[in-house]
Amino acid sequence: MKKDFVFLLSVFLTLQAGADPLRVLLAGESLLTLDKLEGDTHQLTYNESVLLRLNNDARFFKGVELELGIPQKYFDFAGSLALALYISPSMGTEGADTGDTGIQEVDAERIFIEALPVKLQSIYRIPLRQDSGMRDNPYIRVPDNIVEASSFPLICSLMPVIKGISPDVEQMQFKMTVKPILSDEGAVLVKVQYPNGLENRPFTLYIDDEITEPEKEILIKSGEHNLHIVSDDYRNEKLLFKVERAKIETINLQLHDPTPLLSFNAPDNTKIFIDNVEVQGGHKNVPVQEGSHTVRFDIGDYQISQNMLIERGKTYNVSLDIGIELSEN
Repeated sequence: MKKDFVFLLSVFLTLQAGADPLRVLLAGESLLTLDKLEGDTHQLTYNESVLLRLNNDARFFKGVELELGIPQKYFDFAGSLALALYISPSMGTEGADTGDTGIQEVDAERIFIEALPVKLQSIYRIPLRQDSGMRDNPYIRVPDNIVEASSFPLICSLMPVIKGISPDVEQMQFKMTVKPILSDEGAVLVKVQYPNGLENRPFTLYIDDEITEPEKEILIKSGEHNLHIVSDDYRNEKLLFKVERAKIETINLQLHDPTPLLSFNAPDNTKIFIDNVEVQGGHKNVPVQEGSHTVRFDIGDYQISQNMLIERGKTYNVSLDIGIELSEN
């Protein structure tokens, strides 16, 4: 007899190309999401299934892990049951309805079936992308098929593969834990703010020396990265940023007027001149035109000057250092 929590998968049946008829009795449903990386655990009997759905943040997932706990007493009946995986089931977008028990026939494409192993725990990892890096090993089974996000929901089913299943097997409980596997990636979104009067001029955005579109979220390896702005209409900018695994880093990038700036450091009561015109209103971030200029410092009757070649889009710090040096012969 089925447990009370088992519920019916209610769907509108439609025929799908390449699909197989499947009799489904759901023991549970899991939504794979960043908010629950530990996943869900379900109890199944010999002919029950678990339905897996993907949340919108699945771009950070490289796979799905199924951990199947097998009762030791099942070893006496090895070869009776198999695990099967189905994609693209013919179900409505609202999902399964609860409250009923029974078996529902659906159409779905089977991508994997394998007899349960004779061990207490079996781990399956389902790749969601070509570059998942998942490989079979003695402890983990990796199906050959790549399951794209568009193929979800995914149905994970236990099913008999022989006739005349033992009543003992029918009474056994199998524990299935399902959880997402994170890729080593986060995302970056560069939002651009323009200076007044210089909106929407051309510029090139580089991230790690690769041309990148602003205002568009891109996947990127977790860790430190370089951002570089190159433009004839804005200041060239460079900055470092860090992306955390499975998180979105938003960079609010303020573009700046490319007019060169001079900042001066000098003793108090020093008069500063650029091309014989005294600097008024502060000595920080003084705008000048690109090209050759003469900077002069006047301290009482003492004057010192320096010719400078100023380049577009750069900021210069100009310092006057007056001191006394004492040395011993």
